[in-house]
Amino acid sequence: MNKNFDPSHDYVRTNELLYKNTTTKRTYAALDEISYPQLFEYLAPDQKRDVLLQLQRFLPHVQQSILAEWQARCLTKEIRNPAAYLFGIIKKARAGEFRAGNINDY
Repeated sequence: MNKNFDPSHDYVRTNELLYKNTTTKRTYAALDEISYPQLFEYLAPDQKRDVLLQLQRFLPHVQQSILAEWQARCLTKEIRNPAAYLFGIIKKARAGEFRAGNINDY
């Protein structure tokens, strides 16, 4: 090594390892096994597509629970925007806060 090293005039080569952070999304493709509520048919095509994409993150029994809860809530409460309500339930499920049947949670 050079004893007369001056950082303002000399260059030092460094080796850096770059790590790429990767995440893996779990998807479950059992959407054809799900029984969709009648209310689902009233969603706009783009809303249906988005719901199906969001539901793929959950196991089939959770997907079914989300849809059943949504249908029950829409039939028993005055829901002004059923699509937004469904996306709200899905958001809670992603956060681990979904509990079917607890009507005061949503």
